[in-house]
Amino acid sequence: MTGPTDVQRAVTHTHAGRPELRFHIDTILGTDDLLSVVGGVGHESRPGTIDSHLIWLIRLLDGQMAEMWTYRRSAP
Repeated sequence: MTGPTDVQRAVTHTHAGRPELRFHIDTILGTDDLLSVVGGVGHESRPGTIDSHLIWLIRLLDGQMAEMWTYRRSAP
């Protein structure tokens, strides 16, 4: 992905294929151009239930997302 248009296209494509998918964000931590987002993904039929706990690591460049890594959080 190279910019906001590509991100919007990817979100639209994902939502078309899985309209029931819901993301939940618990915490956003960041300094300068680095962000850590902790949350998860679930199904709209089970509000409040997180099926997969995720951590996204994001690097910004000139105010736009340059890189993003997604990790599945291990159970404690």
